[in-house]
Amino acid sequence: MSRFNPPASFSLVHPQLYRCATFSSTHFDFVASLGLVTIVSLGEDIPSKALQTWCERTQVRFVKLGNRHPDHDTPKSWKPISDELVKDALEFVLLQANQPCLIMDQ
Repeated sequence: MSRFNPPASFSLVHPQLYRCATFSSTHFDFVASLGLVTIVSLGEDIPSKALQTWCERTQVRFVKLGNRHPDHDTPKSWKPISDELVKDALEFVLLQANQPCLIMDQ
């Protein structure tokens, strides 16, 4: 596998902060080269067994911050994720202890 096979939508957001779409085992070598401490998932899907195993093996903490859908009690919104999720994610990724960090979404 190539170390130069980044996941879809991969980008450097800020030093020590990256973003991408959900990735698979074909991207593990590239993601490993980032030296991550944390992967933050904004999506509602449970990570694949391969990703869970890879995180355990490489000691990368996987954090799922919540569902992208609004609560059932609130009216449908045009926003793909809630303001609260955005706030929680920003607070989390700005903590030095969580960096380098990869924000992953679908």
